Amino acid sequence: IYELGVYTLLIQQIKAGRTKVSFNPQNYYQIYSDEGIRLKMPCYYKYFPKITSADQMIHSLEVILAGDTLYEIMKIAEHPKSAAELYWSSINEGKIHKAKKQLIEYYKRVEYANAHFTQKEMGWIDPRGQAFVLFGFPTDVLTEFDKVVWRYGMTATSYPFHVEFLKQDKSGIDHYIWIDPEDEARRFAVGLWRQGIIVNNRVIYNIQNEKEQRDRSRLSSNFRRPRF
Repeated sequence: IYELGVYTLLIQQIKAGRTKVSFNPQNYYQIYSDEGIRLKMPCYYKYFPKITSADQMIHSLEVILAGDTLYEIMKIAEHPKSAAELYWSSINEGKIHKAKKQLIEYYKRVEYANAHFTQKEMGWIDPRGQAFVLFGFPTDVLTEFDKVVWRYGMTATSYPFHVEFLKQDKSGIDHYIWIDPEDEARRFAVGLWRQGIIVNNRVIYNIQNEKEQRDRSRLSSNFRRPRF
């Protein structure tokens, strides 16, 4: 891992063909050959994709918090790190163990998003990265041409839950758009995180199961024989 700065990149051409190195202002480097992109190197700060500073902890909270809320938290706390800890503690009603568990899981997902979904932006800013931070690993993934679907919880249910992305090719880089017109999926997950609940497959499964049981109970009561 290197400090941000100016470095020399040595490329050895193994076989005939053209090679191009592309740099952009956001520290995202790509090496092209005749066969397409061969190597992608994101480097936004020291130790990327890890979350190693209080500022990074605060900034990545934007997935579940609006900017004005972050500003209010920063005003209360004396230090950015204490601001992040204050937030997790507050939504867990001061329960330190529960707050720590949620904090660790949240930033573990942010780091995974950085490592796997970074394109021209850090992974947690990418639509897929944000969905991963909010929901975690899906039950399965379906790919249909330019659409990618992450399915969560039970797949054979009257209450399916999934996250859809539309893939677009921009300058040789796959760009993804989160298809969530009413922002329903995001609001659902954000609401649970703000209640101190880690959203994952198990949580979604339990919600689906409760709805299925409620429907069965309602159906059973409708067909219950009347007493004379």
